[in-house]
Amino acid sequence: MGLISVRCYVTIGSFSTEYIVQVKDGNDLKWEGPVSRKMVDITQAVKPEEAVSGRIKAYLINSDEKSGLVEMPNDSWVHGSRVRIPRALFETAK
Repeated sequence: MGLISVRCYVTIGSFSTEYIVQVKDGNDLKWEGPVSRKMVDITQAVKPEEAVSGRIKAYLINSDEKSGLVEMPNDSWVHGSRVRIPRALFETAK
């Protein structure tokens, strides 16, 4: 299917080369884990103890009119690297 951009929340990671990324559908946490800063686009600087809106680059495996099965760049802390998310959370990467 191709490269997509997924809306997310971004916080500072444990290392200078990573962010911690959360993909949420409302209050429902869909995916959370460490990601290379190269895979994340943010519009403002991330400060300690604060989350900012951003976009993470991921790969769309398949989709229907309501959702898509997405391969995230890393495994989450709990569920692995694949997650099904609503279509409203992603778009074709630019």
